[in-house]
Amino acid sequence: MDVAKATEFKNLGNQAFTAGKFEEAIQHFTKAIELNPNDHVFYSNRSGCFASLKQYDKAYDDAKKCVELKPDWGKGYARKGLAEFYLDKLDDAISTYEAGLKLDPANAQLKEGLERAKEEKENREEAQTNMNNPLIQNLMKSVMTNPKTRHYLNDKDFMTKLNLLQQNPNMLQFLLQDPKFQEVFGLMFSEGAPEEAAGSKMEEEAPHTHTESHSHSHKEEHHGHTHTHSSHEHHSHTHESHSHQQTTHSHSHTTSTRMQEEKKTSSSSLSEADQEKAKGNEEYTKRNFDAAIQHYNRAIELNPLELIYYFNKAAVYQERKEYQEVIKIVDEAFKVAEENNIKDFAKLAKLYSRKGNAYTGLEDYDQALFWLDKSLVEDNQQKVKDERRRVEKLKKDREELAYQNPELGEKARERGNEFFKNGDYPNAVKEYDEAVRRNPKDSKAFNNKATCLTKLGDIPGALKAVERAVEIDPTFVKAWAKKGSIHQTLSEFHKAMEAYEKGLKIDPENVECKEGLSKVQFAVMYGGGQGNQEERAKKAMADPEIQAILRTPEIINLLKDMEQRPNAPEIAAALRNPDIAKKLEKLVAAGVLKMG
Repeated sequence: MDVAKATEFKNLGNQAFTAGKFEEAIQHFTKAIELNPNDHVFYSNRSGCFASLKQYDKAYDDAKKCVELKPDWGKGYARKGLAEFYLDKLDDAISTYEAGLKLDPANAQLKEGLERAKEEKENREEAQTNMNNPLIQNLMKSVMTNPKTRHYLNDKDFMTKLNLLQQNPNMLQFLLQDPKFQEVFGLMFSEGAPEEAAGSKMEEEAPHTHTESHSHSHKEEHHGHTHTHSSHEHHSHTHESHSHQQTTHSHSHTTSTRMQEEKKTSSSSLSEADQEKAKGNEEYTKRNFDAAIQHYNRAIELNPLELIYYFNKAAVYQERKEYQEVIKIVDEAFKVAEENNIKDFAKLAKLYSRKGNAYTGLEDYDQALFWLDKSLVEDNQQKVKDERRRVEKLKKDREELAYQNPELGEKARERGNEFFKNGDYPNAVKEYDEAVRRNPKDSKAFNNKATCLTKLGDIPGALKAVERAVEIDPTFVKAWAKKGSIHQTLSEFHKAMEAYEKGLKIDPENVECKEGLSKVQFAVMYGGGQGNQEERAKKAMADPEIQAILRTPEIINLLKDMEQRPNAPEIAAALRNPDIAKKLEKLVAAGVLKMG
C-alpha cells in the first residue's frame, strides 16, 4: 500500500474531474484505489465521475463501497442515493437519503435528493392510479372514436378540463356541469353504437385494438427538466367527421362504412405513433440517442401534427449538446402549429422553454430569457421560472466576470485613496466599490472601504466590508485590527477581543491589535457602568455564539455551582480548563457574566 502515491493520483483525478475530463479522472482514481483500496474518498470521487457519464450502475457500485468503508460519512449516502434514483430504484434511494440525513441532518445534497426521490415516487403512484381508472379510460376512448365528440379534441377549454380530470378524478362532479361533458358521458353510457344519422346505426363497431392508455400523466425527464405529458398531448388533431344527414339507406350504409374505415385508420395511426414515441422514450432513458431519434421521426411521420413528438426529439439533441439542431426542430414544430392553427398553449409553452434551454446551452442568455419569458406567458410553470432565475444569474455572473480587470481595479483603489486623504469619503467609497467590482479579491479595497464607512458613521456597512476583507485574506492583520475596532465601537467587546487576538496570532507585535486588545480588556473590567453592561448583555444574548456557549452543559453546571456553591472545588478545577476559561472570558466580555 502506497498512500502517498495514491494521494497523488487522487489529486490528478480531481484536476481532471474539474476540467470535465471524466474518463481521465476515472483512470487516476482507479490507480489510487489499486494503491490504497481502503480510502472511501477514492470510491466517492470515482462514483461522481461515473454518474457524470450517466454510468449509474458503476456509480452505484463505487458509492456502495464508499458507504461500506465509511458508514458515518454523509456524502457517501448522497452518491449512493443519486445512483439508485437514476437506476429507477426509488425506494432504495429514499432509504439511502434518509439514512444519510440521520448522520448529517444539514447536508443539502441529501435533503434535495430525498425531496426529488419522494416527489418522483408520488408522481408515478398518482399516474398509475389515474391510468388504471376505467372511467377515464372509457371517457378518452369515447371522445376519440365518437364522430359527435371527436371535434372536442380541438377545443382548448374542453381539453384543459379533461386534463384536470385525468390529474384529479375527483373533479368529475364539477365537470358534469359542463354541457359538453354531459354529452360525452351520455353517449358513453348509452346502449349500442352512436348513431351516424337519424334512424340508422353504424353497422359494426370499430375493432378493439391494443392501445396505450392515455389517462395517465407520464413523466419524462429530458436534459434535466421534468415534463408532464397528459392525454391531450398525444392527440392534437383529429380527422373530420362526416356525419351528414342521409336520405337513402344505401348512402347511409356507404357513409357508415367510410366512417368505420376512417375510425380504424385514425385509431390505428395514433396508437402506432404513440407506441413509437414510447419506444423513443425508452431508448432515450437508455441513452441510445440514435435509436430514440429514429422512433421519434417515425412518430412524426405517422402523426405530424403532434407537437410533443418534436419536443421529445429536440430533447435528445439537447442532451447531446447539439443546440442548433434543437432550435431547428422546435422551429419546425412552430411552423406546423402555425400552418395548422394549433393553439395548444401548454405544448407551445414547452417548445418555447426547450428553445430557451438551447440558447442557454449556446450561452446566448438574452435569447434564452426571451424564449423562457414566452413560455411563462403561455403556461406559468414553476420549473420554467426556476430556470429563468438560473439563466439570469448566469448572465449576471458573466457580465460581472467580463467587467473584472485587476489593473483597473488597482487604479480605482488608488483614486479612492486620494479621495480619502482629502477627506472626501463619499467619493472614496464609490472608487473602492469600483475597485472590488473590477477585482472582487481585493482585500485592501474592502478594508479601505470599511475605514471610509466608519468615518461616515455607517458602522454596519463597515463591518460587512471588513468581514469580506478577512474572508478573502485571513492573514490580513490590518483588517483584523479594523474589525476589532468596529466591534469595540458597537460595544461588542467579546468579538473585539477575538478579532484582536486573531491579528496577534499572525503578528504578535502588531501595535494596533495590542493597543486595541488592552483598551477592550480595560473597558470590560472598569468601563461602562451598570447600565452599559446591561445593554451589552441584552444585545449579546441575541448573538448565536453566546447562546451556544450558554447551552454548553459544562457552562450550565459551572454557573449553577458558582451561584449555589461558590467555594466548591469543582469550580477551581473547571477554571483551569483552557476551553472553559475562554468561554467564561467571552461571557464576561459580552456583559452576560459579571465576575467579583
